[in-house]
Amino acid sequence: MTRFAFYCKCGASWKGSAPDSSPVALKSLWLAVHSGPACGPTTPIPKYPNVKVQLSGTDGIRAMGKVKWALRASGHADEVGAFIDEAMSGDHDHVLQTCKAWVTVS
Repeated sequence: MTRFAFYCKCGASWKGSAPDSSPVALKSLWLAVHSGPACGPTTPIPKYPNVKVQLSGTDGIRAMGKVKWALRASGHADEVGAFIDEAMSGDHDHVLQTCKAWVTVS
């Protein structure tokens, strides 16, 4: 199960869980059904917002490694495999978007 929470400046929110859905895919769905000039951009909440990783100046492989170690260090070692599978299912941009969907990045 994937847990998610998305919030908009207008006050709208979407929270829940979905079987076998990646956070990146859920964010795309949210943006497709709720966006517009009156609302402004949405602010997604990562799956593990308390896990913080600095990724500035980091390439995709190093970013995955940093997130993997941060997940393990924060007690989410059981999620590392799912994170790696999701991150590796696309291109370089998808890796970085997956990192942002799973942890708080700076």
